[in-house]
Amino acid sequence: MEFKISKIDFLKFIIVSIIYLMGFVIIYLGRLNLNTATIFQAQLVEIFILGTQDKPFIEFIYVYFKPVFYLISALLFFCFGLSFLAVKNLKNIKYFLIFTILPIGILFNFSILFFLFSFGLYAASLYSTHFGEIYKEEIKKWRNFRVGSGAVGKALYIMFLFVFLGSIITFSIDNTYRYNFINTTIGGLKNVTISEIKNFEIQGANVEEKSSNLTEITYPKNENWSKDTRNYTVITPETINGIVESTFKNSLIRMSLSYWFPFFISFTIWFLLEFLRCILLSPISGLFSIFIFKLEENIKFSK
Repeated sequence: MEFKISKIDFLKFIIVSIIYLMGFVIIYLGRLNLNTATIFQAQLVEIFILGTQDKPFIEFIYVYFKPVFYLISALLFFCFGLSFLAVKNLKNIKYFLIFTILPIGILFNFSILFFLFSFGLYAASLYSTHFGEIYKEEIKKWRNFRVGSGAVGKALYIMFLFVFLGSIITFSIDNTYRYNFINTTIGGLKNVTISEIKNFEIQGANVEEKSSNLTEITYPKNENWSKDTRNYTVITPETINGIVESTFKNSLIRMSLSYWFPFFISFTIWFLLEFLRCILLSPISGLFSIFIFKLEENIKFSK
């Protein structure tokens, strides 16, 4: 069988390859990896309790959720590439995308997650082309939009399953992530507890200042309560750290988190990806496909 590649198909191949490369570069620049995902989830309680205390809401979102913005930006590039494949048929040259994707692994030390993510992206690319052809033939209403939203939405679902599998395998064979999660969680609980103690001390000092201004007639009524507030035991940060660490390390919660860690963290990563797919990535992919269809009408790309 004769295998021919036209210049226009080769140009499309280069365009998709560049788009995918930009997505991977954003992942690399944002340092998006399983350790980032693990630490982020371990810090969520501390972030939501203490993060809003000294920062305006917009600054709070930008500072603490920057990894999520990097993730969304990278996924949008992949969605644009998948939308391009759904609209434009690359014919047999699409199978060579694996040779574009795999060398990028040098940025990620060819980790297990990278291999599964890359194979997921490759499978998504093939299925995006397949689903795109089906949607173009069968859909009449809102065709230009639904080719992208429908085809890419299904393709992303396949890709995210590979991510879920890759994260479970990595977490199961490397205990470093588990230890980092437990230690970060303990550190966050310490910070929250110390902050609450300091807040209590400030409020107690304010109460004493107010009680010292009571008149002689009203003060005896509050004498016992006043003595109780003055005769408290001073608790140092070191004491708090020791209590929190020993309590959490010996708790059933820690043992359960440690046992179910690979599945728990992998599921939350997959849930976030699926949430983004449903509410953001699929609709935007539909807009991408509308743009590509319009571009096709103007430039007149030949298939």
